[in-house]
Amino acid sequence: MAEKLIISGDSKAEKYEVLYKQIKELVGYETDEIANMANISSVQELALLAKEPAGHYVLTADLDMTYVSWTPVDFSGTLEGNGHSIFNLRVEKCENVGFFGVLSGNVRDLHLRDAYICGNGAAYAGLLAGVISGRAEGCTITGQLCSCTGATAGA
Repeated sequence: MAEKLIISGDSKAEKYEVLYKQIKELVGYETDEIANMANISSVQELALLAKEPAGHYVLTADLDMTYVSWTPVDFSGTLEGNGHSIFNLRVEKCENVGFFGVLSGNVRDLHLRDAYICGNGAAYAGLLAGVISGRAEGCTITGQLCSCTGATAGA
């Protein structure tokens, strides 16, 4: 469903302010944050999360993680899934384990499908993240969480 932006105001500054507020409400981010988001369209580009865990990213394609050795990232930035999926993720680690080790940032509209997370001895394990102190909104998660002998396990 397309949203309509309504431009009103007498001066350019007033029109900008009205438009800015509508865009922020529509997408949930500041407009300068959107402009600074890095596009992720491949598994190789997904590795940017580890290099800049406080960055702002937008997924622009579905990503198949088959045959990818993924290490959970402690992520404090923003990841806009844009309705795309990361699928066939496989992680076997002993620390905070999931797609993210610790998620203290924001993830929105991401679909994690057919994930297999094995947290052998992990204190915290989950399909999306071992620990979530940030925000995950509009995400769907399917997969298997196994052999969690740690203290806490969840999605």
